[in-house]
Amino acid sequence: MVAGLGLLLGCSKNEPAAVLVPAVKVFQVGASLPVSEGRRAQGDLTAGTATGANEVPGELRSELSGTVIEVLVKPGEAVRAGQSLMRLDPRDAKLANSAAEIQLQAARAKLANVEADFSRYSELLSKGFISKAEWDRREALLIAERAQFEVTLDQLGVYTLRALDSGVVRRVLARKSQVVQAADLVIELQLRQSSKATPREAAPKRLANIKGNETLQAGVYRIPLTALLEGRSVMRLVPNNDQFLVEPIAVNVLEANESYALVEGLLKGDSIVAVGAHLLSPGQKVRRLTP
Repeated sequence: MVAGLGLLLGCSKNEPAAVLVPAVKVFQVGASLPVSEGRRAQGDLTAGTATGANEVPGELRSELSGTVIEVLVKPGEAVRAGQSLMRLDPRDAKLANSAAEIQLQAARAKLANVEADFSRYSELLSKGFISKAEWDRREALLIAERAQFEVTLDQLGVYTLRALDSGVVRRVLARKSQVVQAADLVIELQLRQSSKATPREAAPKRLANIKGNETLQAGVYRIPLTALLEGRSVMRLVPNNDQFLVEPIAVNVLEANESYALVEGLLKGDSIVAVGAHLLSPGQKVRRLTP
């Protein structure tokens, strides 16, 4: 099996498979937030890619050349920040009939089993056969398994195009098996002017009186609500050579509205993942998206 993996995605034994380190949208703690969600912050929430491919809000372009192996959305579908939209095999060889394909199928089957279990437990909860605590535990398992599935794909070298903002799919410009080039426009989104948090991201307190420029007490910072994990932690970037590692940091949420939260537990200047942190695992390597 080890020898088989040396041929991952058709690479030669002397040419190890390259892993595309995922790029993340970052917020710097202590920076000002945009006036309203859906508007691009002026230097606060970084946007684009290292190649400048995604500089136009709503236009999503491939960072790499490759073959589309999966299209996960269709026109008219609502998507959330951090959601996976399309997957590419960036190499000349296809995943089919390779050790990587076997590993990918195994990971997908495992996720499907967890999702089926969660669906069954949701039905049991609706009928009063299990406790809410047990359902919460199953939901946490599902979230963890989805994150691990994304990590597995990254490790196999699959490039995943993810939404940086919430919105609705306007156009899908690439189809399965199509070869695309780096910087090609592949998906267009209609960005939402206002985005409500999902139940997973909801903070303990939901108040509507958070202003954009009031003076906060020492140690309290305003962060995007999309940065919160389970309403009680964030992913912080730790420098690692020319890249970064992510680590979970517990925070205390004091107040929150539909867009922002006031939290304790961070330091001014900390860089945290603004969206899609639930797709990352502690210690995973990431890149910052450059303005």
